Amino acid sequence: MQLTADHAKWRRLDATLDDLGCGRSWGEIHRVRGVELSCPECGGQIHARLSKLDSRHFYHRTKPPSYSLANESLEHHLLKLELVTCTRAAGFQAELEVAAHTGEWRADVMVFRPDGIRLMALEAQLSPITVEDIASRTSLYERDGVKVCWFGFRPRPWVGAVPALLVQAPEEGGHEWSVTAGAYPRGR
Repeated sequence: MQLTADHAKWRRLDATLDDLGCGRSWGEIHRVRGVELSCPECGGQIHARLSKLDSRHFYHRTKPPSYSLANESLEHHLLKLELVTCTRAAGFQAELEVAAHTGEWRADVMVFRPDGIRLMALEAQLSPITVEDIASRTSLYERDGVKVCWFGFRPRPWVGAVPALLVQAPEEGGHEWSVTAGAYPRGR
């Protein structure tokens, strides 16, 4: 499920926020003719929709051939949603799916300082990745002056090589996520 869209006048829209992050309402884009929304990743046309469980999101009427957000698992999507929700509850400004101007990286969640400067990227990393690849991706963030913390569900070889926290989803019927382990690489 895609949670962000771009609008020519209102800029970035975030389906997880009541005011879409721009002072507008869901009713102004959902099932409204003439509203033009585009995908922040591919630039293609997207539309506002409610899931069967009334979850707000955006979708491509025609999926582009290379679209990385479509490959996200439900677990990855839920972890991203938890990260952005907790960050906002802690009083920080946070946006989903923020990309570098160069396109070399796209943060699952970007945390901002009050003055709008990028503070930290939060990355949900649930699929297998090598230590070398995650270190390389971390270096891209650092090169651009953005700190990053990686989140996963179980021990991985990269924990300890990059700033990381392991988390556990709530038990059935529960609401509390928990941190089970954390590591910050030595020498950083």
